[in-house]
Amino acid sequence: MARGPFQTSVLLGTETVELAPDASVEVRRSSDGALVQLYDAFEDGNTVGNPAMADSEGFVRVWAEADTYDITITNGSMSRTLERLTIVDYQAATGRNAIVESGSNDDGSYTRYADGTQICCSPKLSFPASAEQTPSVTWTYPAEFVGGANDGNPSVTASLPPPAAGNFSLTGTDPGLADCEIGIYRSTAQLVVSASAIAIGRWK
Repeated sequence: MARGPFQTSVLLGTETVELAPDASVEVRRSSDGALVQLYDAFEDGNTVGNPAMADSEGFVRVWAEADTYDITITNGSMSRTLERLTIVDYQAATGRNAIVESGSNDDGSYTRYADGTQICCSPKLSFPASAEQTPSVTWTYPAEFVGGANDGNPSVTASLPPPAAGNFSLTGTDPGLADCEIGIYRSTAQLVVSASAIAIGRWK
């Protein structure tokens, strides 16, 4: 069974600065509207409820079979649906082969494969209130990458949570072998923003 991940952090509203603990994330197949089975890992792992619940910091990560979904994020009376969001086959997208090592720490989780590929997933990355409208944070990877003449630095993809996308946006990433600087623009300097990121590169 080919699975792929969905992860996000949920805010209480477009103008508020607090994260939404225990928000719900409902995943339905776009083709027939059916609720689908969710998991907490790419392989094996445990099944989780659908809707899935965000943790006390408003962060959620679930895995589902590769397909196209309508994902509804709800917190109290506030709700937003991401329509026709494609969750890709993690194995096909990464050229995954045998896993030789995996783990997690305060900086996120990582998986290493026999062909030398390493994938790191961040925890929630917070941009606290400050005087800056274009702040940045540095994500230290849970495991370092290696580079070289042919490999270079890892590729990092960062995402910002709905529903407050109109108030802030990513300005870019600057990945190194041990960490990555992630920058944003926010319309109000005091707006607290969180992001999540995935880095793909080499461990050998």
